[in-house]
Amino acid sequence: NGLVYNGQMKPGGIQVLTQKRYRGGFVRAGVLLLAAGALSPLAPAADVTPADIAVVKAKLNDAVPFFNRVWTQVFTLRGRQFAPPKIFPFTGSISTACGQMGRGNGMYCPQDNNIYLDAEFLASLMKDAAMWLKTDGDYAAIVVAAHELGHAVQRQLGTTGKDSYQEEQAADCFAGAVTRE
Repeated sequence: NGLVYNGQMKPGGIQVLTQKRYRGGFVRAGVLLLAAGALSPLAPAADVTPADIAVVKAKLNDAVPFFNRVWTQVFTLRGRQFAPPKIFPFTGSISTACGQMGRGNGMYCPQDNNIYLDAEFLASLMKDAAMWLKTDGDYAAIVVAAHELGHAVQRQLGTTGKDSYQEEQAADCFAGAVTRE
């Protein structure tokens, strides 16, 4: 299955309209944008340029250190140590310790403590969010990265292993905690 995005199936995600199980974090951003009218089966997909991908990478480079500082402080206050994952924005596909990642997906890989995000897909989300929500759209990419980081937090807290729905809800909760400001 793929993520239904502007009427097109994006491989590697889920079908947003049916809420099927998935291996990435884009469903929450997709569902939120769908609810806000930013994703529409009738609207054409945003054309993504290399400059748009560079903007996504710059936004991630700005946001991720903040996320890592927050989680390091939270863990330290609780007498624990946080091991921040590295984030790898990619285009096309990428080989990971958890297997091959294709387009239109994002994933936290516990085997190497890395997060892999399709930068082209994030750029498309940003452009559509900017158009429909009358903002710069940056929150779309940032919340997806924060969600995947939430999976890393879960793993380090030892709270994984519950059903996938609960894991996704917890990752969303952690994303909200770190992006609330």
